[in-house]
Order: sequence, then C-alpha cells, then structure tokens
Amino acid sequence: RDLGAEHVVVSSVEGWEDSLRQLMKAQGVHIAFDAVAGAMSGSLMNCLPNKGSLFVYGRLSNEGCSNIQPLDLIYRRKKMEGFFLTSWIMAGDSVSMLMRIRAATACVHAGLEDPATGWAVSQFKDCTVEDMWE
Repeated sequence: RDLGAEHVVVSSVEGWEDSLRQLMKAQGVHIAFDAVAGAMSGSLMNCLPNKGSLFVYGRLSNEGCSNIQPLDLIYRRKKMEGFFLTSWIMAGDSVSMLMRIRAATACVHAGLEDPATGWAVSQFKDCTVEDMWE
C-alpha cells in the first residue's frame, strides 16, 4: 500500500481466494492477468465471476497453467487467453502500430521519474522473505 495500491491480496495468506473473490465482486472486476501460470491460473480462474476472462502473459512458476476447472469454461463461460505484448503492438497497419507503441511507452514512462535515466518513482526497500509482507 505504501507504493500506492488501494487493495492488496497476498496469495500466501490462508483464505486469499475468498478475499480476492469478494473484492472482485465488490469492484465489478471481470478480468484477471496472470504472470505466474501453474496453479495460480486455476486459482484466478476460480475467483473470476461468470463470463470472466483470464489473460496469461507469463510463466514465472516455470509450469504450465493448471487446475483449470472444465465447469468454469463450459457452464460459467469463463475464458482464458494468452497475451503477448509484441503481437499486440505489431497487429494492424503502420499507423495503428505506431499509436500502440506510443501508448505503451507512455504507460512505462509514467512510472519513471526520469525516463532518460530509468529511475523508478516508487521506493523499494531490501528485506528478508520473512519481513516482506509487513
């Protein structure tokens, strides 16, 4: 929260899925982005409301997506899709591509104090794993 997040759900805390599900419902969230894959994909899919969508854009767990329940896909009409930034940027004509590159660059630069040097506006502190969530 010190970095500006309004809501934080920690997946190592017992009951995090129920907390995330309630938060998603309260905020009207119907899309999730997954950079981890593995069992996290199934957990996120499970938290999504009916007709929700999960976009997988990474594999930090070094595992494929797992624990996806067929009932989520069939009866609850949830969707899962891969997202590759380069494909998105390169799609369409040259003008569209240039506009997407500028938009993506602006988003990155917004988080940098000085885009020329690349220093982040956010402040991070070194800590042990045990103290990470305090």
